[in-house]
Amino acid sequence: MIKYFNGDRFPVTCQALKSSCFINPYGEVYPCGFFNRVIGDLKDYDYNLEKVWEGYDILKVRRDIENKNCPGCWTPCEAFTSILGKIFS
Repeated sequence: MIKYFNGDRFPVTCQALKSSCFINPYGEVYPCGFFNRVIGDLKDYDYNLEKVWEGYDILKVRRDIENKNCPGCWTPCEAFTSILGKIFS
């Protein structure tokens, strides 16, 4: 934790777009609440999140997250899904 507060990234791999995502009030879907990268708009997919999930180049964005090409946040919203997502992998 001390390393994180001193600027290092948290050691648990983020699970955004694997076990979570963020949807703003307008229906735009993001990997998380801090990664300003729209992956789709629910209105364009008849409000079907699964179609949004399949309709964008999700693998590229997931790779970006795995390679830490993202904000590197560590908020409770992402922390819990990241910790739980790593238990079984």
